[in-house]
Amino acid sequence: MSQASLKPAFLLIANLDKPIEIGQLSTGSTKSFVNVNSGSFKSLPGFTPAIDFTEIVVAGDWLTVDPDGQHARLNVRGTIRDAEGHAISLDYPGILDLTDPDVAKVFSGSEDAKTTKWGIGFTTPTFGASGKYKFLEDNVWVGSARFVVKEVEGPGKPFSVEYTVSQVVADREE
Repeated sequence: MSQASLKPAFLLIANLDKPIEIGQLSTGSTKSFVNVNSGSFKSLPGFTPAIDFTEIVVAGDWLTVDPDGQHARLNVRGTIRDAEGHAISLDYPGILDLTDPDVAKVFSGSEDAKTTKWGIGFTTPTFGASGKYKFLEDNVWVGSARFVVKEVEGPGKPFSVEYTVSQVVADREE
């Protein structure tokens, strides 16, 4: 029997602005918009073909928190560009675990907020790409998230989200 495995491929870093609260929806969920103001999307050492995107053209997350407050639903869309001017689009749905106390501190802007462990959220990114980046469209990817809190004094510490993105590959038995 063949099973799927994960091949670590990329690190995606998104530096975030403070959320813009949209409010409670008719479903009981709460929606906000989080702008991605900068970031990068780069290959991990050893992964080929290598990529190196450092310009966020436009990106944001239309984040929806479940009525029970335990999970947030990601709806991220963006366009990024490499140093040669090649652009790709990325879309990723996902889910965040808001029950983790460290995640709650990050979201509330607590003075004692700190970088979270990996696995506080997961995503399945898809891409719109052509040319040398076409391979991004032709594979299945999965990401694991953590929040990285910037070390500054006081409440409302700025933070970013990082994703290790892995390629789903077949484990083929001989």
